[in-house]
Amino acid sequence: MGIVQRLPQLSPVPGASVTLGGVTLVTDREGRFSFPRVEPETAELRAIAAGLSERRIAVQPCGPVPLRLFVRLAARAPQLEQVVVTATEIARSAEGSSVSRIGRDAIEHVQASSLADVLQLVPGQAALNPTLAGARQSLLRQAPTAGARDPGPGTEAERANALGTSVVLDGVPVSNNANLQTTLTILNSGPNALPQFSSTAGRGLDLRQIPADQIESVEVIRGVPSARHGDLTAGAILVTSRAGAQAPEFRVRANPQTIEASTVSGWGRATRDGFALDANVVSSQDDPRSTLDRFTRYTMQGAFTHERPTLGASLRVRAFSAVDESRQDPDDRRYQRLVSSRDQGARLDVRVRLGERTGWVTELTASGSHATQRSQYQELITRDIFPLSAARRDTLAPGVYGRSEYLTRLAIRGDPRNAYARLETRRARSWRGVRHDPVLGLEYRFDGNAGDGRVFDPIEPPRQNYGVGDRPQSYRDIPSQSQLAAYAEYRVRALLGGRALDASAGVRADAIDPALAGSIHGTQLVPRLSLSTAVTRGLTWRVSHGTTTKAPTLSQLYPLPRYFDLTSFNYYASNPAERLVLFTTRVVDVRTDALRSARATKSETGVDWQVGRTSGTLALFREQTRGAFGTSRMPVGIAVPQFEAAAFPAGQPPLLRTVPIRVDSFVGLYDAPRNSRTISTTGAEFTAERPEWKRLRTQLSVSGGWFRTVARDDDVEIPVEQFISGSVQPVRVGVYAGGRGVESQRAITALRLVHRAPALGLVVSVLWQTTWREDDQPVGRTNGVPVGYVDRTGRISSLTPQQAAAPEFAALTRAVTPEEGRWERRPPLHLLNLRLTKTLPGRTQVALFANNALADRPLYQRQRQIGFERRNQPAFFGLEFLAALPASL
Repeated sequence: MGIVQRLPQLSPVPGASVTLGGVTLVTDREGRFSFPRVEPETAELRAIAAGLSERRIAVQPCGPVPLRLFVRLAARAPQLEQVVVTATEIARSAEGSSVSRIGRDAIEHVQASSLADVLQLVPGQAALNPTLAGARQSLLRQAPTAGARDPGPGTEAERANALGTSVVLDGVPVSNNANLQTTLTILNSGPNALPQFSSTAGRGLDLRQIPADQIESVEVIRGVPSARHGDLTAGAILVTSRAGAQAPEFRVRANPQTIEASTVSGWGRATRDGFALDANVVSSQDDPRSTLDRFTRYTMQGAFTHERPTLGASLRVRAFSAVDESRQDPDDRRYQRLVSSRDQGARLDVRVRLGERTGWVTELTASGSHATQRSQYQELITRDIFPLSAARRDTLAPGVYGRSEYLTRLAIRGDPRNAYARLETRRARSWRGVRHDPVLGLEYRFDGNAGDGRVFDPIEPPRQNYGVGDRPQSYRDIPSQSQLAAYAEYRVRALLGGRALDASAGVRADAIDPALAGSIHGTQLVPRLSLSTAVTRGLTWRVSHGTTTKAPTLSQLYPLPRYFDLTSFNYYASNPAERLVLFTTRVVDVRTDALRSARATKSETGVDWQVGRTSGTLALFREQTRGAFGTSRMPVGIAVPQFEAAAFPAGQPPLLRTVPIRVDSFVGLYDAPRNSRTISTTGAEFTAERPEWKRLRTQLSVSGGWFRTVARDDDVEIPVEQFISGSVQPVRVGVYAGGRGVESQRAITALRLVHRAPALGLVVSVLWQTTWREDDQPVGRTNGVPVGYVDRTGRISSLTPQQAAAPEFAALTRAVTPEEGRWERRPPLHLLNLRLTKTLPGRTQVALFANNALADRPLYQRQRQIGFERRNQPAFFGLEFLAALPASL
């Protein structure tokens, strides 16, 4: 059986890439090519060529008779009869759950500056302004939880979602596990406080690093992925960069905050066979009125691809530089603040595919990357003269007196190194009308950091309080992390009663830091199942269930030590030679031996339907992540001996008595990473799309989602700040049951209208987004009775309900008012975005957009606390210019 195909337009299309059944071929000079063998089942044919829109067609070979098809590829331009400018829900046999595909046309239409802006096309995602102010992170299938009254578990839930979202660039995961650009949390800030400079250490990838102009397509897997995808909990974002032959393009984008320019060009025989080079530069200001706060990004990428039926190979080189800084104000002579974060790096990807279509196909993917991360914080500190210690171990030793005013300079120097390799083999064959597709794979990941780490003068340290000190620390002392995984998957495709049936069963084993005696931080075995079947001609039902895991990052596995410098004797004389300060230094090494991977369980069922020319999808899902990473504040008791002077000799430090006069108790606080957070989400997503109405030349699509998320902290609650917040330390502090957190709900719809005027070369699109529900409520605070207490020695003791009711512990019972659990129920919110694209002579075009065109930003009065909050995105507008040069240039 064979398929012979030709791709005619007004003229043949040579060098077009055509993919069928995982095999890619290139058309000849007359636009023809031939698949010698195709399995007898329905398959999807994908055809694309430089400057033309992609075309996907479902084909079904007809036995031994060759199948001849004519596929027309339309030019990619605004005057097209129809251009897809939204995400398309696609069915994949490897993933029986929801997958959205966003093509190049849609990416250009939303005027995206980074990958973060592209994700607004996914069902249930809110449209945001294309700003580059601050790190941009993903939030897949989860209601926002960080804005609730108790932001701890809510903030950690959003960070866990971003950390558990795998960003895969051209088949290689982009790792952020070795990012250590962070500062220790000092006691006058919360456990979830971020450093002064921009950083995503211990969180998900900063999506600003991937320019949208270098992306060819994006696929977002939100449900249960195939077994080949690991180190994730929320989902996977598969990014395919532009490669192969394509006409030169030059693009300029401008809005009140950002100016961006990019260029791309490719040479060769096809979009997947040749060499391409692209570059992008962007400069953005948080506030157009200030030139001190600025984000600058430079990226360059070269890609060589070669695709043949028996051999496929690609080589990609990518270099980038990103600077997020707040420069020193020349008029700021009082504080002299300066904050900057600079990331530079390069990455090399290699892929080789070998095999026959009738036998095993083996693919090897390898990647290596190296980056230099330089963060800096500068501030003039003014305070009383205070003692300092530079001790690096538990000791009783003299200290020094620091200056009352000094310019502190803190530098964080990281050199993350990442490596990745995957060996996968598969074979597709048919037996008695059933297609069998086994897949086997091995995967290896390496993350390490060889930077100088935290660099500062111990005598001029960053601001600190409550006896908590800090020390310079090299990242070379932190062990690297290795992950080894093996996976197997078996896919079956058959026709039952004339209806297609796809089933997949897979299993994956992940080991963190594997050793001969077993994995140091545990081995996870995760199964995944999916089933999809055609119920009727226009209705397909699918169901999937599986487990995914996310390994802890280096910053979570190896937190830096906490230093406590407590005064045992202090005598400050006018004569420096007669001064003496004696410190009791206690070093707390945070134990993370019990830290394991976060584990998510996903279940989904849905339908894909088509009635006439209208198609749509509906998915119902439930996800629960246990053991998500969080930070818990823990007490530590420290015995502090106090000494007195026996004599005060002239010109010398005091002579101390050898025996302390007393021993004081001090309760110190430190932050420890824990697998103690639980995140549960239930929700629904839907899409509906109708092709263009010919008379009105207007296309309509609707998408939306409803999400209910409950994020909880399962650790016991210990308000240990009470030991240091008052002038008199309490005898004991209560310990309260875990389970506090936040429940949030969001219901959102997006209606998109696209109107085309081909004669005028105009495309006008309208987005009407409605947030029907945006509610949140604290949970887990209905009981103020303690389950234990912490005494002045830092020891934790438990209490029975009867003991907690005793008079001596009555002061530990907290008052819980109904107002603490009140819902914030915000009214519906509407957002109107407009975009106009005009084609000009010479293959150029101009695009204008206006977000929140009605400037609707209502105030909402909070119910749980005093104050108002401003809702909706600020009014935002921009301009884009595209020049597509003749290929001969």
